[in-house]
Amino acid sequence: MVQIYIKHIDNNFYLLDVDPNELINLKFTFKDLNDISKIFAPFTQSFTLKATDKNKILSGFYGNEKIQRPNLTGEFDSKIYISGFLFQSGKLTFKESDYEFQNQKVYKVSFASNLTSLSEILGDTTIQSLFQKTDGSFDSEFLIDFNTLTLVELMSSVKSLQVASTGVNLKFAIPFISNKRVWIYDEANLNTVDNIAFKNSRTIDTVNQIELDEIRPAINYKCILDYLILKIGVPIICPLFDGLNY
Repeated sequence: MVQIYIKHIDNNFYLLDVDPNELINLKFTFKDLNDISKIFAPFTQSFTLKATDKNKILSGFYGNEKIQRPNLTGEFDSKIYISGFLFQSGKLTFKESDYEFQNQKVYKVSFASNLTSLSEILGDTTIQSLFQKTDGSFDSEFLIDFNTLTLVELMSSVKSLQVASTGVNLKFAIPFISNKRVWIYDEANLNTVDNIAFKNSRTIDTVNQIELDEIRPAINYKCILDYLILKIGVPIICPLFDGLNY
């Protein structure tokens, strides 16, 4: 059973009268999934609604020039439910009316989902910003205590953190790589090939000193994807989620 709700001038959603025999196509057609700029929700549908007294009131008496209408555009926020479950939300637009003996009988309407393109939703989102709060700061749960005593322990295995605020199981590791340089040395030719301070004889102010701020955690792919889905804010169904390797 298809149910259509529209937002009235009192900001509440009300159920429209829908003819059970009215054909509303619920099929989707997806575009090029290889181009992120073209991934969007293309659901649009045109159909008719009977001009019942209830529908006339909820549409703001669309098409009746004798009544001053609060909504002159004929466009309303709307939701489509199927068997009690939300199917789509978007805009329902009243296009025109069919008359019989000068009385409105049928409204011709169109519905369009209001999801924008995925590239527009993500914008300039970076992996780092996925884990930041709205003010740009990080939750204390994400802070890693980098110091000489814990660094070896952090680099020895993959760590797991259950984030209370999101419910995501955050897995990360500290690989022996730098975000500033490629560490390299040649034991047989240390005078010319060495950018790592690995001897006690080297002072802490040498240019070869490994600094804590050039070491960054590597985050599990699943965690990044989970936070990306939270960022988008829409439910996503994907076979990958049911795989043993996810």
